[in-house]
Amino acid sequence: MVLLRTVCELAPPTAGWDTHPLPADTSQEADIARLRCFFNTVFRHADKSCVSDAEYIRYSENIREVLVRLGGTCYGDAMDKIMNQKMDSVTEEHYKELLKQLMKKEDSIKDKMNELESAMETSGDEGEFEL
Repeated sequence: MVLLRTVCELAPPTAGWDTHPLPADTSQEADIARLRCFFNTVFRHADKSCVSDAEYIRYSENIREVLVRLGGTCYGDAMDKIMNQKMDSVTEEHYKELLKQLMKKEDSIKDKMNELESAMETSGDEGEFEL
């Protein structure tokens, strides 16, 4: 998300990047922030054995709506498949570990972006890049 915000110069949604967007805000930027909020919420449950069926359905439906808006109906079909898929304990642990690795990578990217921004501010560079 940091790369999308920085490289694509996306304007923050009305509620900001770190807050769950208002339901009426279905802009691309709000949906990107929404996905991050969903990811963070789901990740908090990664160390638990499960979430309730109602929570799973609610998260899945919300994520499905956002993915369809951002990427098209093919993402809705993929989410439908995921929502109806059963998982054994070995596969569940595998996906929990993948979620943890993704969070570590996201934190690392954030740290590097912050370092880059600090270095740019210190050098007085206005962020102009040459290719």
